[in-house]
Amino acid sequence: MPYPRQLTISKDIEDAMISWLDTELTNHDAERSPYLADLASQQRDYIAKRPTAPNTFPFLNSANIIIPLTAIAFEAVHARTMQTLYALPQHVSVKLPSQFDDIDADVEKYLNRTLLDSIKIRTKMEPAIMELEKFGTGIARTGYEDITRKAVFESEDGKEEEVEVVISRGSTIDSVPNSRYLQPFQSQDPQVSPWVGEIHTFTPTQVWSLEKANFLKKGTTKSLQTWVDNQSTRDQDTQGYERALDDATNRVAILPKELTFYEIWTDYDLGKGPQAICIWYHRGSRTISSLWNNWHRDLRRPYRKGNYIPIEFRWTGIGIAKQNEQFQEEVTTQHRQRIDNATIANSQMFKVLKNSSISPNESIYPGKMWFVDSMDDIQAMPMSDVKASSYNNESQAVIFSQQRTGINELTLGMPQVGTPGTATDTGARVQESARKFDYVYGNIREFDLSIVKDTVLNLVQFGAREAEIFKYLSKGPEVEMFFKNPFDLFKNWLIMEISIVGANANKLLDRQSWQQITQGAQQYFEGLAKFAEMKQDPAIMMSIADQGMLAINEIFRQYLETFDIRNINRILYVPRPTPGGASPIPPNPNGGQAIPSTSSIPSSTTQITNLFPNQLFPAPGSPAIAV
Repeated sequence: MPYPRQLTISKDIEDAMISWLDTELTNHDAERSPYLADLASQQRDYIAKRPTAPNTFPFLNSANIIIPLTAIAFEAVHARTMQTLYALPQHVSVKLPSQFDDIDADVEKYLNRTLLDSIKIRTKMEPAIMELEKFGTGIARTGYEDITRKAVFESEDGKEEEVEVVISRGSTIDSVPNSRYLQPFQSQDPQVSPWVGEIHTFTPTQVWSLEKANFLKKGTTKSLQTWVDNQSTRDQDTQGYERALDDATNRVAILPKELTFYEIWTDYDLGKGPQAICIWYHRGSRTISSLWNNWHRDLRRPYRKGNYIPIEFRWTGIGIAKQNEQFQEEVTTQHRQRIDNATIANSQMFKVLKNSSISPNESIYPGKMWFVDSMDDIQAMPMSDVKASSYNNESQAVIFSQQRTGINELTLGMPQVGTPGTATDTGARVQESARKFDYVYGNIREFDLSIVKDTVLNLVQFGAREAEIFKYLSKGPEVEMFFKNPFDLFKNWLIMEISIVGANANKLLDRQSWQQITQGAQQYFEGLAKFAEMKQDPAIMMSIADQGMLAINEIFRQYLETFDIRNINRILYVPRPTPGGASPIPPNPNGGQAIPSTSSIPSSTTQITNLFPNQLFPAPGSPAIAV
């Protein structure tokens, strides 16, 4: 699908639109400046860069270490979140209406392959999840891209030919930095806000490429040539935050020549009433570089936001950096004071009698011999004493930090400070410690699910990112036809139910749960078999046996996954053709047995073979187009 066509508007409407954009962006700059200052401060707390210049107070070379409480808590939460959310080779679970029972497994495999391998949702979503945990708010977007480049290759006959190579084409997922996201603070939801948007910076070459792809209006590069000649045209407000981040990480770059564009999604009257549109605006030259109708069939805006700890009636939230802000400063100050006090306490000064043989620049070293007129000429004078209360005060501040963030020695996997408690007490503490993470993880999971659902709608509207994938699904044509159902069925989620599949952080507990489920399932089907035997109905008995095989196979598969077992499909039972029936099972090019012929085994047991995703995706010879 090419980019949508540009809208044409009159000069009067364009002038009015530019005036409105300037007013809205100027007002938002004023309300956003303190917010960006908070982000810069919280980012510095996380990085905890130690000053390079020596401290001069309370004395030269006094302690300047920073205790990174924010980093300790954030990294523990982030590692746990990513492991829980993306550890499995399956990211989403799909449930379809009963009339699509025969393709639900293939639809699920298609979505997981697209999200994990083609779109690379983990890599794309991680920056947004990091900012959600750190700053309290994460922003991500879905979209469509069509990126091609020309290359010259040598043909078989030795001639050079110019070929257009598809770099990326199809649905996309991207994280949006808080520093570049635009939304009035009086609104709460990007979908109903008066307007939402994002700041983009491009080099002149990138601008030229976007123009060639018909993403920007024809003549954009030429009309902005004056701005290209400037040293840097990056938005100054955003530049302040990003330069603070570069300075904190020692990554200060010599900025190249860049052009700043504002992408704005809003409803605007183009002469026939309010109309959902997307504007790309170059603020410096007051030029509208692109103008489109909102191309989404449900007129949604591409942005979704998630919160770590929400603030009521606000779209921003509270993250770990804000929770630890005052405690990190307090603990750092007290720790420095304790080190400085110990330094002074371990230092000695000497009282020397006037007119003694000791000179002002007398050197001191171990084993030095002093020749004095009187034994009282030299005396050591202590400078300070170590106070035990200073350590207790610092420890108390750390406890306050742990209470606010929910990150303590248990969640960090560290031994308990003080006298260890009983096993029951430790279990209760672990359970209570997990409650806060479970709440936060629920927020992150809901954020991720909103992006997944928007991506599914893009796949329905724009088509598969890699159409070749349908060739490697057992029921690829049926899956392809399924996504051609009316868009409204997907928009209202009447035809599909999607949920996020997450790995349990405690695999031992997960393993024990599956063991109990196995026992319960076995008792359940044994009970059904006894009742069927009482009815003396062979059809019911066969149906129960088939369903029991399918259920036990699936339960044991998920049980084995808790051990990170490879090649599970070589362990689980795979039905074979009946003797004298179909021909022998052909070998699978990807290893192991191929999927048995459905003409030789009952349909219910055939479903068991659809549980092995590795068999469905042999390495194709087609070139990859995702980047």
